[in-house]
Amino acid sequence: MPNNDQIVSALKKGSPKKGSPTPTKSEEILNKPSDSLQEHELDDDYHKSVKGKGEHWGYHLMMDISDCNHHIDDLKSVESFITDLVEALKMERLGKPILVKVNGQDGRGITAVQIITTSTITFHGDDDKWSAYIDVFSCKVFDPQIAVDLVEEYFEPKKMGKFWLFRDAGRWPEK
Repeated sequence: MPNNDQIVSALKKGSPKKGSPTPTKSEEILNKPSDSLQEHELDDDYHKSVKGKGEHWGYHLMMDISDCNHHIDDLKSVESFITDLVEALKMERLGKPILVKVNGQDGRGITAVQIITTSTITFHGDDDKWSAYIDVFSCKVFDPQIAVDLVEEYFEPKKMGKFWLFRDAGRWPEK
């Protein structure tokens, strides 16, 4: 199982040089609302600033995918994806995934939630735009690349935005 430093290194393709100005790129991203989810890298300065030794309450991978194959709108495919994802990440399921196919005025597609012992995995598909929004949130460290690879295998998205976030309420300034 990779440690936090290995995860950050794997997600980085090029980070700012040491001694970069404050706030770091990652802090700017996290503190600024965004119109859409973009792929962002977390730099070493951000990683070191959160609780000092890489101990976080949780780890959150968010993925936006679009221009996907037909599996995005197939209940059995989505259920298989979630089951395989839990197994690949070495997580423990609490019950079966909850899946609902929606076809109404407010939206169409599949919504799925898998409760795991360390939090949740969610899937919100949009068969109108052949896109999905997938979150893996866990207080157990996991390798986000495993999830990315499985998403690509199942849904073959032509576009993907990824965001990796360390969750820790103690990091935020008091109001």
